[in-house]
Amino acid sequence: MAIVGSVLDSQTVTAHTEKALTLSFPEAGLTVVGVLMNAVYIKVPIDSTRVAVLPMTGGNVTSATPGFQQAGAMRKVNWTLTGQTLNYTTLAAGTNSTVVFYYGTPLTGSLEYKQFSGVVATATLSSGAGSATFTFPSGQLTMKGFAGTIGIAAASQALQAQWSTSSGKTFTAYVLANSITAFDAASDIISLNLPVAQSVTVTLSGGVGSDIVYIYGFYQ
Repeated sequence: MAIVGSVLDSQTVTAHTEKALTLSFPEAGLTVVGVLMNAVYIKVPIDSTRVAVLPMTGGNVTSATPGFQQAGAMRKVNWTLTGQTLNYTTLAAGTNSTVVFYYGTPLTGSLEYKQFSGVVATATLSSGAGSATFTFPSGQLTMKGFAGTIGIAAASQALQAQWSTSSGKTFTAYVLANSITAFDAASDIISLNLPVAQSVTVTLSGGVGSDIVYIYGFYQ
């Protein structure tokens, strides 16, 4: 259980626009064990229909400069590259995306990257409220986790998210800013076990002004 090396990718990007990138590693077959970023999130392909969504840890972009992220809370993951290159997609709040991929042997508390199979939705709030819609793949799916990123365009400290489950009940989740440290970087994803429809509209409230927020639904 150790990090033996890292690859840093710093790119000029368009704010709030996904950009597809290809990154070379020193050799084929390395195992990625951690990701640090100043991006809002990155996506890594799992197969032809699914992607792993890795949000920045902590839920609050304003506290996640590249220096903070690279020295602070790391997203512990576990996936082995099939070759020497990695295709991934990044989305940043500004014009720079900096992502560090650490490789080695899996760390304590790491999650296999397929467990991050997910979708992303975004909203620009009005007076701290709004809505966003998840679009899941078709089929009988279970929502296994929920997370969010807030504080991009205004100083939101908390966000309430509500949606109806396929059983007709209302589920309420919360996103809190600045709640993650290097010791609990996995706890910003709420663990769930909820059946979901293909389209799920999430009602958002409790934010500030015209904040831009991103929410993540993880599924199996």
